[in-house]
Amino acid sequence: MLTEFGKYVKQLPNDLQSRILYIQSAEGSTGDGEGYKGKPLDPKYNITNEQWGTFRIKAWDILKNALKDKNSGAGMVKPVLVNYDSNNGIQYNWLLDNFDVIGLKNGMFSHGYHISETNYRLQNWQKFKEEVQKRSKQFFSRGEQDGEWAVYGWSTKNPAQAFYWSSIFATHCGLDMWNVPAEASEGKQFEPALMFFNKYAGQHNPETAQSAFCALQKGLDASDTVSFPVAKYGEASRNNIARYIKIAEEFKAFGAIQGDPEKAVGDGMLNRKRQDYNDVGWGIYPGNYSRFLTQIDPESTSIGWWHKGPSESVYSQFSRSINTDNKSKAIYFDVDNAFLGKSKSIEVRVVWLDEGVAEWTLFYDALDNKNKKAFSIKNTNSGSWKEKTIILEDTFFNNRGEKNADIFIRTNGNGTAIFHLIELNKKIQPFL
Repeated sequence: MLTEFGKYVKQLPNDLQSRILYIQSAEGSTGDGEGYKGKPLDPKYNITNEQWGTFRIKAWDILKNALKDKNSGAGMVKPVLVNYDSNNGIQYNWLLDNFDVIGLKNGMFSHGYHISETNYRLQNWQKFKEEVQKRSKQFFSRGEQDGEWAVYGWSTKNPAQAFYWSSIFATHCGLDMWNVPAEASEGKQFEPALMFFNKYAGQHNPETAQSAFCALQKGLDASDTVSFPVAKYGEASRNNIARYIKIAEEFKAFGAIQGDPEKAVGDGMLNRKRQDYNDVGWGIYPGNYSRFLTQIDPESTSIGWWHKGPSESVYSQFSRSINTDNKSKAIYFDVDNAFLGKSKSIEVRVVWLDEGVAEWTLFYDALDNKNKKAFSIKNTNSGSWKEKTIILEDTFFNNRGEKNADIFIRTNGNGTAIFHLIELNKKIQPFL
């Protein structure tokens, strides 16, 4: 079948063939990385992991030959994408040895946020991408947002907010394609989420990227015994629901909720069925979601907040405030050293919660002043999220500011200053 399918693809007219981005090797149940959903009634149909891995590689090999570009004599007419979840070293090495363009599907990056074992999954993901780069090969990825967004409470309470933070998480994880249901692409409800992901989807290289961001959030990871000692929060066991609840209780004053704790202890497939917000998870990403813009010492300089601000806002799910108990009363950011390049004109966008009467100022490392003032804001206590955009014409970003920062925000300490996002956009220089 695969051989005949390859013949069909290669005989298509150019205008149709050009619409095919890749071929997903869907050798498993629904394209997932397993042979069956459930276990066979007859034990003779049981498949070991080793047998399944061998079968998958055989399917890939057939696809490779079926899609071989015989006209050029090199490569394939279309790249092949495989499922990430059931790969081990043998499968990874085969992909690296046999494909010039390697695609992976990672559903756990696309079904929301606060997914169990994100830390482990991201480490393996990045390690494989680095190996692809070492071999001068190309890499791409995809994942789909299924219908869970319209069914389960973590999303139905505020679908636009759920989609927005899901898009930021998918962006942070590095997906190239985020396939959302058709109905979610209609109208304006999810426009902030879709626009955000589309903006950053192809920007993986800081030297060529046009934008950078840091979305401020704090993940409460129950597997972290340093931040949450066993003596205080209980045994660090994945199924110890009491530990999750104690951690959430510790941050209740900052808005943390553990509304469906039974779903937090499972894998990603169970996490996405939660009927309420779960702000504590197992192996979830503990820090900000970002690309090319990193907060310096976030835990000592800022405080995480959950569900802060107007509940209808897409921004309100997560945020951080400046820790005014800290002597510096500031938060600091490092811009990737390769991002600025020859650019000097940078647009800075800041999204903050206008709550209280705090005054704060944004500083940056400029050509002639390592701690140059960009603008100041005095909150008016409107209770709404606001944003300000300013163009800086003399950026230097050489880590000369306080705490070696390129950008930092300082408050006068007379109130709480809460932020959602810092974003940088290179301004295209006009031709002279």
